[in-house]
Amino acid sequence: AGRAMAGVRDGETAAASVGIRVARVKATAFTVSSVYAGVAGALTALAFGRIAPDSFALTVSIDYLVMIVLGGAGSIAGASAGAVFVSVLPLLLVQYSAHLPFLSAPGSGGVDAATLSRFVYGVAIIAVLIFLRGGLAGALRHVGSRTERDGRPSRPARPAERSSLKETAP
Repeated sequence: AGRAMAGVRDGETAAASVGIRVARVKATAFTVSSVYAGVAGALTALAFGRIAPDSFALTVSIDYLVMIVLGGAGSIAGASAGAVFVSVLPLLLVQYSAHLPFLSAPGSGGVDAATLSRFVYGVAIIAVLIFLRGGLAGALRHVGSRTERDGRPSRPARPAERSSLKETAP
């Protein structure tokens, strides 16, 4: 099912040409995502005790998009890292606002921690889109693949490979 979904994502016509039922895969993806969204809504209602439109303002949607873009859309670990960044940054700015001269107290008319965090999100998104196309998760994968190519084998050699290596060694 995962390969079929990846095939449909990459190219519907190509997926259909190799026998993947595109409509069925799309319906399955929609159903699975709907289940996750429903569970998330139920958990939100349980956590907050109520559901109201103001709980889902534009800023919340932007925060979710920032989490996904910064972390990497193709990875749960990356999206989690993005969520940690978006959640922790405003808390850190509030915590250290006394030590940061460009921050002012909320409501005083200057730049407060929430506004500064939005600026930092914008700069971070631009940097990720320019330099880290796959987000934080893509950067970590890239570093991992470079480490594997630096001369160390990515996996231990099998016994048959070891014997052939000994025979060819000078």
